[in-house]
Amino acid sequence: MLLDVAVRHVLIVDPEVSSVAHGQAALSGMDVEAVATPAGAFERVVGTPFDAVLFDPALGDDDDGALALLHRLRTLAPDTVVVIWSEHPTVHFTVRAMRSGALDVLKKSAEGAEIRSVVERAISHGALAREVRRLRGEVEKARGLGEVIGDSALMRQLLQMIERVAASDATVLIVGESGT
Repeated sequence: MLLDVAVRHVLIVDPEVSSVAHGQAALSGMDVEAVATPAGAFERVVGTPFDAVLFDPALGDDDDGALALLHRLRTLAPDTVVVIWSEHPTVHFTVRAMRSGALDVLKKSAEGAEIRSVVERAISHGALAREVRRLRGEVEKARGLGEVIGDSALMRQLLQMIERVAASDATVLIVGESGT
């Protein structure tokens, strides 16, 4: 088994300086960045691949607002695992957050070892999900368009176009003379 020694990149989204400091201390040795607003988080996750995000749901004003922010974060960075990091998480909110895509919900007052453990699990979960997606892509590519026969320039161009649109949900119609 190979030891993965890559430095992990974590984003803490929290306006409270003391909470950020607590999170940074718990995650020492990792590359930890902090932003105080959802807008700052959205800007950072678009330009930087983070392994995990600790997100304070209080930034959403209420539970529905927090879940809307979580959804936006997951949409902008689908490969980034989000852990909710809340002062007083309720069971009801925890269930809703996890159904909305959060991997876990963590109390801000958690011990450093617990915070680190949850973030490391989130990072492992994200790495595994990316590997599964990569392998599925390889399987699909290998299985690919094996039944399509043809080697002309137009056929190669058509196959390239098919590969480009195959990942989308678009409907495609290919027309031609019968027997071609």
